[in-house]
Amino acid sequence: MTPTTSLQHFAVNKEGQLVSVGEVERGLACECYCLACQSPSLARQGHIRTWHFAHAQETDCEYAAETALHKAAKECISRGMKLWVPAISVTEIAYSGDRDR
Repeated sequence: MTPTTSLQHFAVNKEGQLVSVGEVERGLACECYCLACQSPSLARQGHIRTWHFAHAQETDCEYAAETALHKAAKECISRGMKLWVPAISVTEIAYSGDRDR
């Protein structure tokens, strides 16, 4: 299985507030930190890739995007904002006896 990378769209600013990459200044000027490991992050706001946060220095933090998304969802819920998720459809099939008949 090929690992996939998720982009980190949220970080925490110097005031401790959760911020999205579109709410801050570009690069290290954002003065943001990773929600998972608290290391300095920079805001990548280029013209080719989707805007996202990245660790300012190489790190082995592998859950940054997942942690950021989790905390952002909790923040939305605590503020009484709506959170839309895709519908999930579950079908259960039960077999009894011999399945070859």
